[in-house]
Amino acid sequence: MSREINIDNYKSNNVQKLSNYSGLTVSEKIDLFERYLKENPNETIHYNTIFEGYNIGTFFIYIRYLMRNDLGGYSPEDLKRMEKLGLLEKAQGKVYEKVKNVKKFCKKYPYAFSNAHKLYQSLDEKEKIEFERVLKDYGYLRERKSRGKLSKKIEEELNNSQIGGVFKGAEIEEVCKEYGIKNKEKNQILKEFGSIENFRKAYIEYMVKMANAKDYTEIERIRGENKESAIENQQIPLVRNYYFGNQDLEKQRSILNIISYIYGEEYGYNMVMDSEIYVILERLLKENLTDKERQLVELRFRLKKEDEISKNVMEMSRPRVYRVMRDQVIRKMRRKEIREILFSYIYRPSEEFVRVYFSKMDIFENVRKQLSNKDREELVNMAERVGIETQEDSIEGMPIEDLDLSTSQLYRAMKYNGINTVGDLLKRVKCKKDLLTLAYVSDKDAEEIIKKLAEIGITIYNEVKKERNMVGIDIKTLNLSPRAYMVLARNEIHTVEQLLNRIKSKEDLLQIRWLGEGTANEIIEKLAENGITIYKDENEEAIKIALSKLRIQQEKAGIVEYQGPLGHYFDKHYPDHYHHNVSYEQAEIEMLKDALLICLKNGKVKKEEMNIKTLDSKTTLKILQMLNEEIKINDRRIAQKTEEYEKLLKIQKKTS
Repeated sequence: MSREINIDNYKSNNVQKLSNYSGLTVSEKIDLFERYLKENPNETIHYNTIFEGYNIGTFFIYIRYLMRNDLGGYSPEDLKRMEKLGLLEKAQGKVYEKVKNVKKFCKKYPYAFSNAHKLYQSLDEKEKIEFERVLKDYGYLRERKSRGKLSKKIEEELNNSQIGGVFKGAEIEEVCKEYGIKNKEKNQILKEFGSIENFRKAYIEYMVKMANAKDYTEIERIRGENKESAIENQQIPLVRNYYFGNQDLEKQRSILNIISYIYGEEYGYNMVMDSEIYVILERLLKENLTDKERQLVELRFRLKKEDEISKNVMEMSRPRVYRVMRDQVIRKMRRKEIREILFSYIYRPSEEFVRVYFSKMDIFENVRKQLSNKDREELVNMAERVGIETQEDSIEGMPIEDLDLSTSQLYRAMKYNGINTVGDLLKRVKCKKDLLTLAYVSDKDAEEIIKKLAEIGITIYNEVKKERNMVGIDIKTLNLSPRAYMVLARNEIHTVEQLLNRIKSKEDLLQIRWLGEGTANEIIEKLAENGITIYKDENEEAIKIALSKLRIQQEKAGIVEYQGPLGHYFDKHYPDHYHHNVSYEQAEIEMLKDALLICLKNGKVKKEEMNIKTLDSKTTLKILQMLNEEIKINDRRIAQKTEEYEKLLKIQKKTS
């Protein structure tokens, strides 16, 4: 069954529906327009404008559509009123006006609409009012863009005017396409920084902070502060390290991973690498590792393809690969001489270097863009002025590999027990017994470790010396002879603590009634077996240690040493080998006296305490501690300056 449709009636009915929407006549809707524009003279009516509970934006669109297309449903008076209000004028003029306002504001505040909330909070009251007005113009333009009502010419103009928001510009799209940055990361950059240019500036300042960081702890702090930022987003291909070579990024990342794996994370971030670094690393691997070990490194860090690796290496199990890398590769490559060679091609960037580098290269890893020979030479010279620290700050920071242990098994034992540095070892070990408590450490191994520590000036005893004030045991535990017990009991000495309160030296023992030379020697021997030392003279220990340490120091501070490049760092020097005396022995006595007085002075010991004969045990202990500290500080200072001087010679040699 068919039926005819009257087009004119259909059209008339729909026009009537539009004009009578919400039960208001066209005239009543125009009344709403008049009141709204009177109350808001600087505003325009948008599609979503709400006034007095009505969506007058919808009314406006419908009525304007009827009048522009001459569809009827309105009176001639309604038409005149709409024309008088200027609501029938073409929107083109209004659009240009709003574009002008938005561009003017964004010239003052670039990319204002990429992070409008943040910008609004930073403005004063007057600026906030201006921003609110411009924000409505931006909303109007954004709405027309979403509906496809904005001409391509105006949209392009807005994209290139640092507006932000939906008018992102063509640059960000080109950058993301060029470097393969995904939409998620692109949106993060725009949300946080507003534009790619702002992101560039922020990242350069971030890398400057990293360059100015004093140590790796500060670098980690800076990275932690930017953890949630696009700056630390690893999906964005940013320049994390600087490279002078042919920009083979895969090799660059492999080298960084190797350095981080072997030497620690602090050497795998924020570095400048010489163009020869790959050749040097390849040579070091070849010279210091077996073929199997070298191929494991090449496979593990993708320096070579799988078809270039031998079948035996490819078939090794994961646990076996892990053990070889941990126990053999790391141990060999961490040797001091290897580190010094490799690190002579690695530099810490200075602030000057960072700024100059990014003036020549983009912040994004760019395979295609290359440095000119002139630029490369300029940057290399900048980098070499700084270098990289390879010397540990203290003996405690020395890697366990530097002890040069004889077997890989012993090295594995150290690693198994969580010992990576000498400091880690000293925290766990106070005497030989502590060494034997470590897993997989035999008596022979313990003796070797003690010997190696002694070579760097650290002494490990068989027993831990007990503190005097901690001893409160019965005197019978010393297993003395009956005569010794009887003599001590008659003098009301029943505990070790009571004995130590009475004596400080052998002379004090001999002052005890009925106690002779033989009994005194017996008591001293038994106390020594329990870790308590009684000297013939109460200052014997202090004098013995002071003389041995100061003897070393005077050998470093003679006339020959003073004439060298480090001479001005010594506290005092002597004009000749005899120090105005007739023999070396007398000169040595004078030098020791001077050294002791300098140590006492630096330790701020009072004058009345400087008479050795009047020293008590507390003062003696204070002197010992002070001497040890002074000697350690001086040794570190000399080692540091020696290292700096050697580096200077290397640089001069390389330059020449």
